[in-house]
Amino acid sequence: MSVLQHLMALSRIKIGTLMAGRIPLLGQEKLLTKIKIERNWALIRCMPASSTKMMAMNPEEKTFQNEDTLPSLPVPPLQETLRKYLDSVKPHVNVDEYRKTESIVKAFGDGIGKELQEKLLVKAKNERNWIEKWWEDVVYLRSRGSPVLYANFGGYLPTVEDVWPPAEGVQLERLALLVYFNMKFWEILRKEQLPIERERVGNKALSMIQYKSLFNTCKIPGNDIDTLDRHFKSEFEGDCPSHVVVLRNGHFYSFDILDGEGGVITAPEIQRQLEYIKEKSDSVPRVPSIGVMTSQDRLPWTQARQHLMKIDPKNKERLKCIESSIFLVAIEDTEPEMSELSRHALCGDVNSRFFDKSYQLISHKNGIFSLNADHSPYDGLTLLGAAYYTILQIKQMDGKWQGPMEIRQFPLAEELKFTTDEMIIKNIQQSYEQHQKETSNVDIVDMQPKFDKQLLKSKRLHPDAFIQSAIQLTYYKLHGKPGSTYETATTRQFYHGRTETVRTCTVENIEYCKAMLDKDTTSQVRLELLYKAVDKHTQIMSECKDNAGCDRHLFGLQMIAMETGVPMPDIYTDPSYTKSGGNGNFILSSSLNGYSALHGLVPPMCANGYGAYYSILQKDLRLVVTSWKSDADTSSMHFYKTCEQTIMEMLALASTAKL
Repeated sequence: MSVLQHLMALSRIKIGTLMAGRIPLLGQEKLLTKIKIERNWALIRCMPASSTKMMAMNPEEKTFQNEDTLPSLPVPPLQETLRKYLDSVKPHVNVDEYRKTESIVKAFGDGIGKELQEKLLVKAKNERNWIEKWWEDVVYLRSRGSPVLYANFGGYLPTVEDVWPPAEGVQLERLALLVYFNMKFWEILRKEQLPIERERVGNKALSMIQYKSLFNTCKIPGNDIDTLDRHFKSEFEGDCPSHVVVLRNGHFYSFDILDGEGGVITAPEIQRQLEYIKEKSDSVPRVPSIGVMTSQDRLPWTQARQHLMKIDPKNKERLKCIESSIFLVAIEDTEPEMSELSRHALCGDVNSRFFDKSYQLISHKNGIFSLNADHSPYDGLTLLGAAYYTILQIKQMDGKWQGPMEIRQFPLAEELKFTTDEMIIKNIQQSYEQHQKETSNVDIVDMQPKFDKQLLKSKRLHPDAFIQSAIQLTYYKLHGKPGSTYETATTRQFYHGRTETVRTCTVENIEYCKAMLDKDTTSQVRLELLYKAVDKHTQIMSECKDNAGCDRHLFGLQMIAMETGVPMPDIYTDPSYTKSGGNGNFILSSSLNGYSALHGLVPPMCANGYGAYYSILQKDLRLVVTSWKSDADTSSMHFYKTCEQTIMEMLALASTAKL
């Protein structure tokens, strides 16, 4: 198939979402007072209210041509935001608490909130996306903790369910094909031949800017704030690095992915490079990888990186080679089962990671694959697009290379031999111990419960809204109260748009939960309340896509207050703000990964919370639940089993609907 035919095939695949919330640490102490900012790990949602389509490529259309013509990110009306915020608070407080919060919100809206709003509107006149730099800097780059569980996400490629079941002796052959098609996707981006994604409803063009950060990107640690080092350029913009870095047994190797004519080398040629790297790295002792240090807190890593460059100036060049590479490939000897793959992706061998890279592909010995990515420069949709393209091509080739088998002569991969000293070795060991301690606290359950997407479609119940109600009911069953819940909407219809938070724990959802637990409530009443909850979810999802939620706006006003020295307004210190999820306190972090087996995950946002990440297939779900082992009141397996039972109960109820 031609590139255009590949893209047309890609355009028929539905795009899903990957998101979750985290608790980052803000870099400057004066910003740390009482604020924890929620994290978004988002792809795009595949639903009528917030869906995208990838059109067949118009030969005259370029991938990034619309960026400057997209509408600026709007600032919502203050009173509308406050109304929506109060509505989201209701499930979590009693009558007296709500009255107090209502009074605080009114005083904010009539007083200091007006002043902050005016200043935010001025900022929005001068900046096409008023939240962009705040979001990147404060939420991501000023975070001073370890990025492993608070800045990165894990995922895996579901090729095992089709043409690539686990097998011995196929690791490098399969890896070569994966690398090849990743490079073809990189080439498509370079040539700006990736179709512009558009809303299914309204056909609005979406921002494609995040694709420029998928490849050739790395986060560079700093004392107070990190920076994003982006090296990708389209062909129109100029040259960009064309090498890949491979990590094996602590040894780093680099080789160029292009031939002498500027084309991507073939899969057999890539496989030859991988075989050489494996053979060479296996013939020498395993060494502590300098990549382990990227797992530690940012200040120690900043200092260690500076020391590493000081002891040998060539170390700076070696680091630059890693940081500017298209992406990083790790060749491991691990052989995880499918149920273990999520843990390997998120919490796997730290000696085979460089957590600051925007994209790491992890190859397991039994021929299956996972990935790890830094969320700072992009939301999950970016990586999902590349993953979809890659899997489509692998399926079309039945998992085997079908091109020329001739292997041309190219320079073999070059090892990046770092000079280290006692201080670096000690730092690596300390980083390793920190990583082991922190990741051992994550409880992950990855299962595939039964589902019936077609039934819901026939009953006009949106699958994602349905699952959100199931998640809320599950939590209510386990803990006897509502759980503040986080889901992501995309704002990519706007200039450099990223995300908004959908607060899915609504009054309607809780009324439905109570009815399901009340044995005297009839099935008809329960069904009516389920439809109300689903309709409410659809409504607020649509509003959030238009940047008309409440969280990003309140965040912006809070940042204005901080930057102008205004005392923190009471709305942000009110207990209701925390109870409803504000400042990164959502008990349930949830995400629709889409409508295929592609999957991703992160830990919960709160110490006493859960993560629930799901992919909706025709007859089953891919459901990953995360929690913290240190919390005695939460259990991923208990949540999963309760959720599985709840979904079956709800499907039975939905089947009785008469339309």
